[in-house]
Order: sequence, then C-alpha cells, then structure tokens
Amino acid sequence: MSQVTSYHMDDDPWTRKRQESPPDLDKILKDIFGGGKRGKSKKKSFFPFLMFIAVSLFLASGFFIVKPAEKAVVVRLGKVHRIVGPGPNWSFPFIEVRQVLDVQRIYSYNYNAEMLTSDESYADVDVTVFYRIASPEDFLFNAVNPVDALGQATASSLRQVVGNTTYESISTDGRAEARDSIKVHIERVINDYALGLEITDTKLQDAKMPDAVKPAFDDVIQAREDFDRFQMVAEAYRNTVIPKASGQRMRILNEANAEYEKLIMNAHAEVASFLAVLPEYQRYPDIIRNKMFVSTMQNVYGKTKKVFLSNEGSLNLLPLGKLLGQSDGEQYG
Repeated sequence: MSQVTSYHMDDDPWTRKRQESPPDLDKILKDIFGGGKRGKSKKKSFFPFLMFIAVSLFLASGFFIVKPAEKAVVVRLGKVHRIVGPGPNWSFPFIEVRQVLDVQRIYSYNYNAEMLTSDESYADVDVTVFYRIASPEDFLFNAVNPVDALGQATASSLRQVVGNTTYESISTDGRAEARDSIKVHIERVINDYALGLEITDTKLQDAKMPDAVKPAFDDVIQAREDFDRFQMVAEAYRNTVIPKASGQRMRILNEANAEYEKLIMNAHAEVASFLAVLPEYQRYPDIIRNKMFVSTMQNVYGKTKKVFLSNEGSLNLLPLGKLLGQSDGEQYG
C-alpha cells in the first residue's frame, strides 16, 4: 500500500525564505507618515508627543542634586537669586546659572619665605593655613581670586608677626603665640574684604636658619654660649667676693665703733679725773700744778731709755748698765 504525502507551498523552502525576509523600509515609512490625507492626520497626532519629549528634556536639563556637604548659588540674569542647600533642586535653563561649592571641605594653603626677625636674625619660616568656604556668595563674587587674596593676607600677616618677634622666641616656646597672632591678622583681612572664607587653623613650622647664613649664625650661637658661660663665672666670683668683702666691711666698722666708744669713754674718764682734782686745785693751785707737772714728766720720760743726770754728778756711781738691762716696765728718771 502506497503512502500519499501531501505537499503545500508553505513547505517550499524558497517560499519560506521569501516570507521570512524583512519588510520593505519604504513601506514602513509610508505606514507611519503616509501620504495624502492619511499622512497629514498622522503628523498631527505625532506633534503632541514631540512637544512632550521637548518639554521633558527642558525640565530635566534644569534638574540638579546638591550633596549634603555642598551649597549651590543660583544666578539669574547676572544677579544672585538664591542659595540652595542639599537635596534635589531645579533651575530655569538658559536663564539661571548654578554653581555648586563644597562648604564643608577643609582646604590648605602653604606659604614659605625668608625674612628678618626683630633681633635682626634671618629666618626661613613656613606656615600652613587651613580654611573652608563659609559664604559661597562672597567667595564667588567679592574677589577675582579669593585664594590668591588669602595668600597675600598670609604673607603680610606672617611678615608682620615675625618682624616683631625674636628668632629665639619664634623657633622655641613663642611659636604658639606667633601662630595665634598670624591667625588673628589673617581673619581681620579676610573679614575686611569679605572673601567668604573661614580660617579653621594655622600651623607654624619651626623657623630655620637659611644655609647661606648658617655659619655666621653658628658663630653667633657660640658667642652667646660663651657670654652665658662667662656670665655664670662672673656671677660665681661675685657670689664669693661680695660676701667676703661684706664681712670685712662689717668687721672694720665694728672695730671702728669699738675704738670710737673706747676713746669716748677714756675722754669721759679723763674729764672726770680733772673734775675731781678741780676743787683741790682751786684751794692749792701751786701744789696741784707741780704734782701734775711731775706726773706728766714721768709719763713722758718713762717711755725712753735715755738717762738724764743732774749737774752735781752724784749719780755717776750708779750701775747704769744694769739699770738699762732691766725690763722696760721699770722706769727711772
């Protein structure tokens, strides 16, 4: 029994190939835009869609997002219109211009220069200024280059402070005070010119002596050390000599005062003795006068080793050699 197989045109591979081929492009364009009255109606129905896309693109072009650490300045026709904070915002395209600034970021500016100190020393000083944008409007429109203005303020402040500080102070324990003074001067300048910046901190590095003058500066340091050493030696000598001299002075003064008191007491004693003799002298002046004369002559001649002989020569037989050999305490006349 024979099997009958049915055949259709769709089973023809050549026919299937023609059906799977892409449609004609001209036909598609004609179906969309068409021709004649039918094309005009389709154009009218497609125009609102084009307008919707154009308006959407226009609105989307003005949409922007401000990050949490940023602020945006919106300028309308050359004039600041508003300042917006973090979040989604919208500005009018072609009429408003926006500038977004990071107001929380800490920037740094470094300045280095060689300058004279108040004691005429030559120092190499390095300062770093840390700042942030405090007022976006002032930062954008009050100065052509606020950072350059900050640099000029830093240079001026540093020279003013260092010029009024000694090298030893700015290189040792006076550096913190100099740093605070520099910060105050910079803040005064940026506030006067309204640069829109806020100084958060300043850092002053150790002042160094430039290499060109370092040998001379080493000589100055050596001379200063020698001065301190000689001064210490002088102070030690002073502390030794002055107390000794003060002791000698006090001893001499005490001896002089004692001698003074002794003389005064002896004078009072002699005056008392004369006053005691005065009544007797008034009664017997000749006798008292002769007695006083003899007593005075005994005191005078008793201090010499010479022997005075009378004209009678009755003393020639005396043993003068033995008399002269006696102790000085025994006196003869």
